Amino acid sequence: MGKSMVALWVDMMVAMVTVSVTCQAYPSDEPLHLSPYIARGELETARNLSKVTDICDPETRSDCDVTIPESHAGFLTVDESLGKHTFFWYFPSQENPDAPVVIWLNGGPGITSMLGLFWENGPLQPRRRDDSATSSPLRPEDRFYPGEFEFRNGSWSGPFSMLYIDNPVGVGYSYQEREDPDEVVTQDVYSEDLYQFIEQFYQLFPDSYNKELYIGGQSYAGKYATAFAYRIHQGISRGESNLPLAGIYMGGPFFAPEIMVPAFIDYFYSLGAVSQSQVKAHKERTTALFQRYSAGLLPTNTTKYDVFSEIFTLGVPWGDNYVTKERPGYGVVKQIMVSRRVQQAVHAGNLSFAADDFTLGDNLGYDVLSSARDKLGALLDAGCYRVLVFGGDYDAITTPNAVEESVLATPWDGQAEYANATRWYWYWSSSERSVVGGLYSQAGHLCRVLVLGAGHQVPHDQLDASREMMKQFVESGCVGSD
Repeated sequence: MGKSMVALWVDMMVAMVTVSVTCQAYPSDEPLHLSPYIARGELETARNLSKVTDICDPETRSDCDVTIPESHAGFLTVDESLGKHTFFWYFPSQENPDAPVVIWLNGGPGITSMLGLFWENGPLQPRRRDDSATSSPLRPEDRFYPGEFEFRNGSWSGPFSMLYIDNPVGVGYSYQEREDPDEVVTQDVYSEDLYQFIEQFYQLFPDSYNKELYIGGQSYAGKYATAFAYRIHQGISRGESNLPLAGIYMGGPFFAPEIMVPAFIDYFYSLGAVSQSQVKAHKERTTALFQRYSAGLLPTNTTKYDVFSEIFTLGVPWGDNYVTKERPGYGVVKQIMVSRRVQQAVHAGNLSFAADDFTLGDNLGYDVLSSARDKLGALLDAGCYRVLVFGGDYDAITTPNAVEESVLATPWDGQAEYANATRWYWYWSSSERSVVGGLYSQAGHLCRVLVLGAGHQVPHDQLDASREMMKQFVESGCVGSD
C-alpha cells in the first residue's frame, strides 16, 4: 500500500532538513576558510560554521569535565595572491553583551597568541598536576597534564570579548600556501595583513561595530599593535574604514629597539648582576649595531637570531621573570593546540602548529631593528585613542627602565608633560581589601603602569591585577587610587 500524503510530506521535510544540515557541514580534515562565505554575503552560515564545538564526551573521558566555552574559530584570508590565511579564536564576553572587543597578540617575534589564551589571560588554562609545586620552573611541561586544560577563574574574557590572533602569518595555525622569495616581513606587511583580517572579522560579526575596539598584547606585539592601530587610523582618516578603534595597550612592549636595547643592561647593573665594564661593552656593541642598521650595512639575510645574539650576551639569567625564573609554557600550549580535541574544535584540519616559528625569524632581522615610535606618537597626537603601556617590575626581557626610556623618547605633543609627571601608587580593591597593584603615571591619553610582582608575562604572574588594570583603563583611560 502506498504512503499517505502526510507520510510523503514528512519524508520530504526530513530530506530538506538533511540537505540543509549537510550543506552546513565542513570537512574536519580541512581548515575552515571563512572569507569565501563573507565574500558571498553568507554571514550567518560563516558564523555557524565557525562555532567551536567540543567533541569531548565526559561519559568516556575523565578530562572532559571542562568543556570549551562558547567561542568561534577559523581562518580569514588576508592575501589571496599568496594564499595567506590568518587563524583566530574569539571568545565573546558571557558577562556583558556590549563588552569591548580586545585583541590579544603575542610577540617573539614568532610566538603564537594561543600562549596568551592558555598561559596568560584566557578562559582556559593548562591542567596542573597535583605534584606541580615541586616541579622546576625551568621545565613547565613537567607541571601539567599533556594536552589537558581547565577553567581559569578571573580571566579577561569576563569583562571583555577576547580575540586571539596568530600573527604574523606562519605563526601558530596561520599559514601561507605560496611563498614569495622576495617578501620580507615588515611592519607594513603584517599591519596590512592584520588590517585585512579585522575588516573581514567585523563583517562576520557586525554587532561588534557597536563596541569599542582595543588592540594590544605583549613584548614584540607592542610593535604589532602600534603598526596595526596606525594602519586602522589611516583607513579611518581616509574614510575607508569605520572600525570603532578606541585604543591600544602594550605589555612589556618592544617597540623602540634603538632606545631599548642599549638601555636594557642598566636594569641588571642596578641589581649588581653585571659590572661597569659589561655595561660599557654592551652599549658600545649595540650602538654600533644600530649604526650599521641605519647606514644599511647589515646583510640583507640578517635574521632575528643574528640580532638577538648581539643583544642578549650578558651572561646573566635574563628572562621572563628575574625572580621566579619561570619560563613560559610554549610546549604546554602546543600540546593542547595539537590535541585532536582542540584541533577539530577550532576547525584547523590537519595543519601543523608552530608555537614558535623559527623559519619566520629568518625573515625578520630588519624588522627587529625597526622602530614604531613615530607611529605611537601619531596615535597619541590624534587625540582620540587611549594608550596603555604597562610592564612588570621583574621583567628581565623588556626591562622597566628600557620601556620607560622608550616612552620618554616617543615624539608627541604630550612628551614634556609625561616627562614631568609624578609616579603614584595604584591601589585597587581585592576581596574587600585594598591592594597595591603597582605604580602609574598619566599624561594626556597616555597611561603608564608598572605592575608589582610581575615579569614579562604580566597576566600570567598577576592575573587579577592585570584584569583590573585593563578594566580601569577601558573605563576611564588609566588606573587610579580607590
